[in-house]
This record gives sequence, C-alpha cells and structure tokens, in this order.
Amino acid sequence: MTKNGAILPALAVGLLFLEMLPMARPADKDGKKSAALPGVLDEAALMKMKETAQRTLPKVRQSLHQEEAPGAGALSLGQPLPSTWVGLNDLLNQAPGGGEPVSLLHGSGESVRFPVIQNDSVVSSISCGKWHGEWKTTAYGDSAYTKLLTTVRKNNADAEGVPVTAYFTVTVTAPRRDYLAFYKDNKLFMVPIMDDPVTGFKAAQSIPAGEVFSQLRKIAEEQADQLKAAPG
Repeated sequence: MTKNGAILPALAVGLLFLEMLPMARPADKDGKKSAALPGVLDEAALMKMKETAQRTLPKVRQSLHQEEAPGAGALSLGQPLPSTWVGLNDLLNQAPGGGEPVSLLHGSGESVRFPVIQNDSVVSSISCGKWHGEWKTTAYGDSAYTKLLTTVRKNNADAEGVPVTAYFTVTVTAPRRDYLAFYKDNKLFMVPIMDDPVTGFKAAQSIPAGEVFSQLRKIAEEQADQLKAAPG
C-alpha cells in the first residue's frame, strides 16, 4: 500500500496515464447484472473478453516455461474482475457530505482481469480490453497481485455472503489506492487489498464507499497543498 508521503513526487505525472484507465461495471448484491448501476459488464462483451483470454492461454503457459513440461496441469480462467477507476478531480470535487459514491466511478466497461488457474491455484492473469474497436489481450502475468486479489475477494465474499461474481476493482489514481468493491443492499462497499496505515483501513474489511472517498479526499487535499507550496 502506498503511504501518504510516498506518492507526492509521482502525483502529477501519474494522473496523465491513470486517468485513462478503462472501467468495467459492478454487479448487484446477488451477483446479477444491473443496468441501473454503473459498471455492469454486458454478457456479450464478457464473452468476447473470455474468448480473447482463452486464445492467450498458450502464451501464458509458455511464460511459465511449461510448454513441454510433462504432467503440467491444464490452465483455465477464473472468475473475472472488471476494472473501474476514480480520478483525483473526482475526489476533490465531491459534493458536500460525499454525495453519491457511485457517481465517482469512471470507465468504458471494456476492461477485465481473468485469474489463470492451474491445479486450484492462481499462477498468472490475463487482462483484456477493447482497443481501436478490437478485443485484445492488454497484459498477462502478475500472479502475486492477482493471487492477492482473489484471496481477498474470497475471504470477503465468505464474510459478507456475497458471490465472487459481484466484485470488481476500483483504482483511485491519486492518492493511489487499489480496492475491491461490491454492492450490497444497493450500497457500494469497498475492500482494501492490504492494510493501509494512513487511513487505518484493514485488508479484506468492507467499508462504505463514502467513508473511503472522504478519507482519500483529505489525503488528496493535503498532497495538493504540498504541491502548491513546493518550490519551482
């Protein structure tokens, strides 16, 4: 987890790239798709992404140096994690009292991460998205982070009684934080991936999104003031 002061030098630079991150959409409390909520990934798009990810599995096996390994288990795709993001300006311009947290989410609904499973373990991941009108694999690998995501997702899902299909990711671009998120009783909850010593949030705990964004806004305002006061 990035600490409060550590992000300051990269704050302005990171925004140009991170503000372009794509988004997919969350599911409702029963894991079903709901057009009333932002970020719902339609089934046709999900099928295209899955087909794209399936075509990438041989490259993943090669990256694991298993293309000729005898007895290597089959690779399969786990439950996907759609991606969303929240920008610095969204935090700074929130309505008094936090407003409606869902309104801060952005994206195109065209990006998702698939865990790659082998022998019941996460060994890699495949990220897919739409690029110039075509579905493409945008990245693969990153097994440690994906394993962390899926572990936190399962632990939180078990605790909340929410299906794993209800979860998606939220990247806050500045101050940089990554969360899982889900809907329950028509409310948005966010789940830290790791303990955050700055906010005091603990990994795998469910926190109302408004509370998260309120805390991050305070950090963002402090960092913005520091940037303004910095010489040169």
